Amino acid sequence: SDTEGGALADLAGVWPILRVMRALRVVRIARRAYAIRVIFMSFAAVIPAVIFISCLVILIVFVFACLGMQLFGGVSLPTGFSFRSFGGAFVTLWRIMTGDEWG
Repeated sequence: SDTEGGALADLAGVWPILRVMRALRVVRIARRAYAIRVIFMSFAAVIPAVIFISCLVILIVFVFACLGMQLFGGVSLPTGFSFRSFGGAFVTLWRIMTGDEWG
C-alpha cells in the first residue's frame, strides 16, 4: 500500500511536464504542415490590427458613455440599463452594441 502511494506521489510531479509536452505537440505539427503554418502566420499578422480596432471601439464607447451620463443620467430606464454611473453607462452601451438580452 505504501509503495503504491509513493509511486503515485512520484508521478504527480511528472504530470505538468507531460501537459507542456502535449501542448508543444501542436507546434511540432504546425512546423510540418504548411497550411497550418500559413494560418498561424496570418493570424499573427492580424493581431496588431485587431488590437487597434478594439482600442478604437473602446474609445468610442467611452465617449458615448460620458455623453449618455450627461444626457440620460436622471432618466428612469428599464431594469438592467443605467446611465447614472460610468460603469453602468459602459455596460449599457456594450449591451446595446452586442444585442445582449434583447430577444
